[in-house]
Amino acid sequence: MTGQLSSKMWPPLSIKPNCRSVVDNLRLADGRLFPMPITLDVSREDIGRLSLAKDKQVTLRDPRDDQAIAILTS
Repeated sequence: MTGQLSSKMWPPLSIKPNCRSVVDNLRLADGRLFPMPITLDVSREDIGRLSLAKDKQVTLRDPRDDQAIAILTS
């Protein structure tokens, strides 16, 4: 996410070697399995249009049946 939503990251991924290792191998730097990270790049225009803000949750929905498939917290 860009802009104001990108200021938080799950603590283990805020450590650069962990982040790089997860992107490359789906494992933390110490070898522990880490599931596929989900990130969402949002433009500043969309942040304003959708009234997104820090500490707000976004629900990702399946367009086929509108069922919630994930909840992202900024």
